[in-house]
Amino acid sequence: MLRIILSAFLVIVYNLPATPWMDPRLSAAALTKAQGTQTVIVQFKSTRMSTFAGMNREEIQRAKMRDSLESQSGFLKELSSFAPALAKAPTSLWINNSMILDADSEMIDFLSKREDVERVVLDEEILLDQPLNVEHDVQADGQKLTYGLKKVRAKEVWNEFKITGKGVTVGILDTGYAAHPDLDGRVSLVKDFAGNVPEGEPNDGHGHGTHCMGTIGGRDTSGQAIGVAPDVDFVVAKIFSDSGRTTDAKIQQAMQWMADPDGNPATNDQPRVVSNSWGGRKQSFNASKPRWDAVQTWRDLNMVPVFAAGNSGSGKGTVGSPGAFPHSFTIGATDIVDKIARFSSRGPVKWQGTEYIKPEVSAPGVDVYSASHKGGKYAKMSGTSMATPHVAGVAALLIQANPGASVEDIETVLEQTAVDLGDEGLDNDYGFGRVDAYEAVKKFMKTGTLEIAIESEYPATIKVEALNILKTGVQQSPTLLALPEGAYTVEISAFGHVTKSELVNIISKETTSLSVKLQPTARHMLTARVTDTNGKALQATVAFLDARSEEHTSELQSPDHLVCRLLLEK
Repeated sequence: MLRIILSAFLVIVYNLPATPWMDPRLSAAALTKAQGTQTVIVQFKSTRMSTFAGMNREEIQRAKMRDSLESQSGFLKELSSFAPALAKAPTSLWINNSMILDADSEMIDFLSKREDVERVVLDEEILLDQPLNVEHDVQADGQKLTYGLKKVRAKEVWNEFKITGKGVTVGILDTGYAAHPDLDGRVSLVKDFAGNVPEGEPNDGHGHGTHCMGTIGGRDTSGQAIGVAPDVDFVVAKIFSDSGRTTDAKIQQAMQWMADPDGNPATNDQPRVVSNSWGGRKQSFNASKPRWDAVQTWRDLNMVPVFAAGNSGSGKGTVGSPGAFPHSFTIGATDIVDKIARFSSRGPVKWQGTEYIKPEVSAPGVDVYSASHKGGKYAKMSGTSMATPHVAGVAALLIQANPGASVEDIETVLEQTAVDLGDEGLDNDYGFGRVDAYEAVKKFMKTGTLEIAIESEYPATIKVEALNILKTGVQQSPTLLALPEGAYTVEISAFGHVTKSELVNIISKETTSLSVKLQPTARHMLTARVTDTNGKALQATVAFLDARSEEHTSELQSPDHLVCRLLLEK
């Protein structure tokens, strides 16, 4: 095939296929299990376009629930024609407009032809990223605080601002939790998605979840304080068995439960922060999309999604998913002397042609002393799993300082106040640096919110040069930024549009709204016809080097289709 490369901006207008994306692994599964079934996650096409602008949490959730009900109704009506074992009520999820069901080869074929289905993903087993250097029955070292609490400066927040996480609920998806004197009495809800233990009871035969919870909000029964926010309450979803195994389908069900534990949108029972010390290998965008959308729903409901980067370092591009998602707040691990841990996974990550730096920030994750699941004792563990709960605890402190804060407010102030380590500025080892709870809370209490509504055909970039803020790939509207009091010039740009600068004045604890409509640049039509030296039509691909995504490529599929019309932006 002849490839012609032209240097120009390119936009292609095309129609998406009506048939769904099918996980390539399904074909292999069907061949090896021709007489059996496999669990699949079926994601449906939305029946309505919703920006959620001006809607509160309950209204957003109800809108997502209505969309899910409407878009899945046609499939449910036809499901009864299948064998009873397949037609039994599937598990429907509103958090990502999906359905979990068992499917045989006939069902897979049926799904592949439906215009109301967006994608079909094969369920898979996910293993817990096991902690490193585990030591059980460890004694306190005589210090009042663990080194991690000292590094993030938790005690200064407790003493100066009297902020300890009181009144804030933190969710955790992990191996469950065990009874422990540093945690007892503060677990408001618990649900087991991985076993058969009666609901509402402590259940952690592994220890990973209990250790992480201790770092988030454990107290000081041993004489040494272990938790960043010692007065938080917890909502716990056990997603891993005691052997550290789970499935993608179980995780997604737990993510929905975490978004609304009692199943009633009118009640405000969801946690404000969710700590996720887990992840799997990075997959394709389509295979990742159900979990991608679940994380986005957490954000829409004002829940901060804190994720571990993973323990696959120190090579580039080793961050696992969901930590690899652009909208996950991802954490790397540092040691007692503020060096990045050898095992800590690094960025960058790439999605649909756009590269993102990961992690966002780092926190202590080497030889962390915290609660053990064995008889109320203590253990040391290492991993980004141990760094993540430090940041979840700091986020809880920020929420107590400003209960009305948005996810973007919290993430921005954590990034702006992090202690810069490694290369100057944001990098793929430390992110913005190691978190500093004291500086974050101090700055957060003098912070206002900038609400930016951007009208643009392509994802936008927001730049506030005075604060070293650069937010790329902005597609949600409005976008919220936490900024210190003062006047700033905000630059908004997007591919194929004229860059615009606006002056804004930020007032502490108030919201300043900014509406920007970006004007398209001049556009031109290019007509391409590809032939050999004798004038014979050839199959060809026309691409543009300075286009930012594979969308800006057009293929001449057959010699009968000789002309490729491409809309170019100057």
